[in-house]
This record gives sequence, structure tokens and C-alpha cells, in this order.
Amino acid sequence: MLRQAIPGFENVMHNEEPKNSVIIVEGPPGSLKSSFVFTALNNYTKKTNTKGLYLTLEESKERHIINLKNMGFAIEKGGLVRFIDYKYSRKIAKLQGSIEGELKWIIDSIKEYNKEHGEEFSCLVIDSLNVLYTMAETLNKRSEIYFFFEELRKLDGTVFIIAETSEYPGMRSNGSLTGVEPFLSDGLIDLGMMEIDGKVGRYVQIKKMRGVKHSLNKYSINISEGIGVVVLEELII
Repeated sequence: MLRQAIPGFENVMHNEEPKNSVIIVEGPPGSLKSSFVFTALNNYTKKTNTKGLYLTLEESKERHIINLKNMGFAIEKGGLVRFIDYKYSRKIAKLQGSIEGELKWIIDSIKEYNKEHGEEFSCLVIDSLNVLYTMAETLNKRSEIYFFFEELRKLDGTVFIIAETSEYPGMRSNGSLTGVEPFLSDGLIDLGMMEIDGKVGRYVQIKKMRGVKHSLNKYSINISEGIGVVVLEELII
């Protein structure tokens, strides 16, 4: 999917990720995480005439669409990518002091959407893993994330989960939120920012992708009007 959806990604991945992969896209604020995954969904669904689902757990879907439009994306009402937000379920889960109900609600909603569109369903984004962890205060509750990942793998499509990390590398745990995501996920894509030729630029790096031959190097990325995120040249550091 990624090689077809993100221009230039064919230079990073030498073959496509296996179907039903759960891929974490992590990075600090401003590293184009939402833009990256929406580019993947938007371009892939258009090329294959399939359906994609974008679940935002923090911002309202209206606000999220506005943000994407401000980045130059043309988002049509009734398009191939549907947006859903879960503000209400988050409030209920927070009052109950548990994430189990919310996880089930999310999975049931995805399965209903999947059932509704059948073979047309191809991809999903969950934004973000951080929101789920804010209600998983104990290790026992965090174990629910493992079963959540397993349910996601049963879906007939590629799943992306956004995870926001600190912009300060020293504050990150092995580049992830808790240190466990790399083991639970099938793929880990890191988006970041660094100084390039005296200017701050953004990059993408695949740290893990099961079943895929890929580069481990960093590649600069940018936003192209009407296309989304594009991969540029390999960074020589």
C-alpha cells in the first residue's frame, strides 16, 4: 500500500507491507504524522477505488478536516475516506476510569464499517495511541492494548496508529511511547525534524517493517499541493 500511496516511498520500501499489518507512525509535534497517514489513505483509496476510515480520538472530525485542508488537502464530503471522532466515548471511559469499554466501542465501530463496505474496505487510521494510554494508568490496563492490536489484525486492511513522542530524543523510550509498541506492531515509521543545510527539515525513517525489505536510512519529506506528503532524497548524515 505505502509504495503505491506515498510518492517516492518505492525508494524506501522494496516491496509492499503484508496485508493486515498494524503500523505505528510516531514523531514529535509538527513532523507531519497526520498528513503522512492521510496521504496514504487518500491516495491509495483513489488509486484502488476502495474505502478508508480515519478515527480521531482527540480532536473533533470537523477540526481535523480543517487542519488537513489548511495543509493543502482537498477533502470532499462523501469521499472515499470517512472521518469519525470519539469525544463522547472518551468522556464515558474517563468517568469509568477504564479504557476497556472504549476499546470495544472502537473495535465494534470499525467492524461495522468493515461489514458495511465489505471488500471495498482497505485501510484505517487511529489518531492517537497517546489518547488511549492517558486512560491506561496501570500495567494491567495497558495489557489491554495487546488484545486491541490483535483485534486490529483481524481486519481485512492496513492499520496505521499515530503516536506522538517528545521532540527531545533523550526523553523518548527507544523512540516509542512505552517501549512495547515496536514488539506489538508489524511496522514502525519514525517522522522527525532536523537541521539540514542550515534549515530545519522533516524526514521519514522506517525502523521496522515485517516481511519487507527496506532502507534504514532517513529520507527528507515535504508537502506537495494536491498530492500530500512526498519522499525526496536520502539524507547523508
